[in-house]
Amino acid sequence: MSEMKRLLIQMGQGTDSEGDATAAARAAIENARQGADLRIFETLDLDPGRAELRVGLGLPDPYAANLDALRNMLEAGPWGKVVIRPCVGGLAITDPLGGHEHVTVAAALETFVPDAGGPWRADG
Repeated sequence: MSEMKRLLIQMGQGTDSEGDATAAARAAIENARQGADLRIFETLDLDPGRAELRVGLGLPDPYAANLDALRNMLEAGPWGKVVIRPCVGGLAITDPLGGHEHVTVAAALETFVPDAGGPWRADG
């Protein structure tokens, strides 16, 4: 398999006021995706099926989110492969009046494509 080269990086954050880490992660991913125009594959004549999406999620509890549900959501996109890496991050704040936990998750989405060599070429 050829080396992969990063084509895009997108950052986002999402919050859930009921403490649902999966909902907050989903919102963070959607927030990150808002700034991307995935027609870049067409513009650069790249095959999105050969692309890899690497998702870093900063969560207060990295085991709290349903990674399978998030992966299923992302696999509906154009990428050939999706890798999710949860790590400790984000915020969890308990509301002193209602006792609800507010969870904030940070997401970094990196799209990689096969490297065709040269200073920056990503021929599909």
